[in-house]
Amino acid sequence: MDAQHYKGRFAAGIGAGMMLAKTLIIVFGLQLISYASRGEGEAHRCRFKIVGMALAMALGPIMEVAAYAFAPQSLLAPINGFDLVWNVILAPLLLGEKTNRAKIVGTFIVFMGSCIAPISGPHAVTAFSLEDLRENFLSTRFLLYATVCMLGCLIGLDILRRRKQLRHHVPGKDVVRGTLIGVGGGFLAGQSYFMSASATLLHACMEDGTWGAWLDWLPYATVGGAIGCALLNAVLLNMGLAEFEATFFVPMFAGSAISASCISASVVLRETIDLPYWRMACYWFGVLLIVVG
Repeated sequence: MDAQHYKGRFAAGIGAGMMLAKTLIIVFGLQLISYASRGEGEAHRCRFKIVGMALAMALGPIMEVAAYAFAPQSLLAPINGFDLVWNVILAPLLLGEKTNRAKIVGTFIVFMGSCIAPISGPHAVTAFSLEDLRENFLSTRFLLYATVCMLGCLIGLDILRRRKQLRHHVPGKDVVRGTLIGVGGGFLAGQSYFMSASATLLHACMEDGTWGAWLDWLPYATVGGAIGCALLNAVLLNMGLAEFEATFFVPMFAGSAISASCISASVVLRETIDLPYWRMACYWFGVLLIVVG
């Protein structure tokens, strides 16, 4: 039992390290995309955009998928707060964007939350089976959650459409539009339970050598959900970075993604249900610090 316990904690440490590296890779890629949209010369801009997209939308997500095979979503999600830390550190260096005392203080608060929440959260991933997938994704709980999410997305799209039709709409200056794109993109990125469940099931099948679960339709639907959320998130992400400053857009995107990922890990996957009350309180306090920061 002790050996299994330490094995789980070691695996969680590997997953956490991979997620931390992923945050740096993705932020660097996003800033290259933002730099490309402002640079001069078509060939010059194209090169930076290709490299940025390869980092932010290929290498980073691959590392994230691998991390979910080793650690629970509720542990990994708060580590995404380091997106904001890297963004504030690198944006002045790479993009020439200015920072101020408020951003520095906010970033420090995010840093504290991104350390407290993972330390307090669950540290061992639960192996997924086909029965677990059915219990989580073919349930009234998930149906209600998905319905609320869909309604929120439809309302956000309607507001975006109305804002674009306003006469005084100026690209890059509409704070409401930028907020909606950032929050919407982050919200889609935070629906990482599809990725978490798929990666965990795949890891369990590789360890056991049994692949019978993949004869069912549900694992493929789960993978499809992960791909769909990633593609829609990429569209909003590219749109927002091309129109708004990284120091304005990235914090909203990351804050929304972290909140959505932590909530979905608790509601859909129920990863925090067995935590002691004091650890549960510390975990959500850390998440709150990230959002406030």
